[in-house]
Amino acid sequence: MRVHGFVSLVLDYLLKICDYSVLNTAQQNKLMDLQERIQRIASYIHEHYSSKISLDDLASREGFSRTYFSHFFKNNFGMTFKEYLDNIRCEKAKGLLNTTSENLLTVSYLCGFSDIRTLNNAFEKRYGLLPKDYRRSEDAIKEIDTSSYNQDEIDNQKLYTDEEALDLLYEYFEEYFDPSFINL
Repeated sequence: MRVHGFVSLVLDYLLKICDYSVLNTAQQNKLMDLQERIQRIASYIHEHYSSKISLDDLASREGFSRTYFSHFFKNNFGMTFKEYLDNIRCEKAKGLLNTTSENLLTVSYLCGFSDIRTLNNAFEKRYGLLPKDYRRSEDAIKEIDTSSYNQDEIDNQKLYTDEEALDLLYEYFEEYFDPSFINL
């Protein structure tokens, strides 16, 4: 119960120091619709990055004009549609460069780029080097070595006793909160 009490105190403190507002039902629904739309757009791009996707196609799918959709995308994703798509494609290309010996033309096609030149331009813009140089670099070799993971480490998460959890909360309070906030 003491752990739950401390968590409640942390939440109470956060409510006091953070600006927030309570949304009415209409605002909540509007926000949920926006989140669903953003998720739908992102999912579509992630599922179809390897084929030709255009801003016009996505705008049409969402019932927007091209211009409105372009502004909507930039405002909600923090980058242009092309930047977002190129980032996804470059990440996929980086993975293929690390894990396969496919030639660059094949990698570019598998990732949705129209040719090697387009892959080179996007990759260099994102990572600061060409795909062929990346494949030969120490970074690529390190990523291959660290790309494997230990399932035991993932499965065997530490469960804390009440006393251990309380000790962690004490440490957290001492480090991040003003001592006058609570008498520990």
